[in-house]
Amino acid sequence: MTLSRCGLIVLTSLLPLNSCFWGADRSEKNIAGNYWLRADDDANDYHLYYDNQGEFGSSLIQSRVAAAGYNERVVIIKSCAGYYIIPLKSIQHDEMETGIYNNVQGDIRRKMLGPFTRATFNKNLAAIEEDSLVTFNQLLADCQ
Repeated sequence: MTLSRCGLIVLTSLLPLNSCFWGADRSEKNIAGNYWLRADDDANDYHLYYDNQGEFGSSLIQSRVAAAGYNERVVIIKSCAGYYIIPLKSIQHDEMETGIYNNVQGDIRRKMLGPFTRATFNKNLAAIEEDSLVTFNQLLADCQ
């Protein structure tokens, strides 16, 4: 048997194993930029992650993400623990000096605003003039 035939046999026998890796994209959804939703075990149990050059680290929000949306300025998240606003790079620092930017938790989490109730979330979106410009376009799960 020639070397090319051996290689062909080995490759074709490994193809069924590769399908495990090809199916993994169903459990990851890119929201915007480096922000991703990933479902680890349950296909409906999405959590928010930040991709730092291929390393996701731990979930940014410790509860299930029910919905997500974005525009060029913010990412919005509805989780089972509340609502979050994540300013993207295009928001100027002085725009965030509205009193809602006091939720510093360190590393990437320092950008996140929340968790908020629905009413406070809407008020804070209006404060940075994003209330009519962004909607939840990825509905993922119920929080019941």
